[in-house]
Amino acid sequence: MKRILISILCGAGLVFGYYAFLILLYQIYPVSFDTLATLLLPINLPYNIYKSIFGFYYGNPNVVKVFNFMAAVLLYSIPFYLALTLYARMKKSKVQGTENPPEPPVFET
Repeated sequence: MKRILISILCGAGLVFGYYAFLILLYQIYPVSFDTLATLLLPINLPYNIYKSIFGFYYGNPNVVKVFNFMAAVLLYSIPFYLALTLYARMKKSKVQGTENPPEPPVFET
């Protein structure tokens, strides 16, 4: 359960960090909207997949933004979950190969 929560937090951090990076880039350099739209493609990947399967969504654009953000967080949390799982397996295999601990000392009274 901890691994799932950590991976979701890492996915959210990645998405928020990428948005923050784009905002800073737009504020510092005079970037055109075409360049910004190209840089937003990784974050808009869930909506692009939805468009290719079901077509355009003509409803409320705020709903699209919220669901796109949530889907991007879940989509980008999958690699973090896999990495944490591999790390736990490697750590577990190293721990299993240890020897038994030494016997406790005996004190004479």
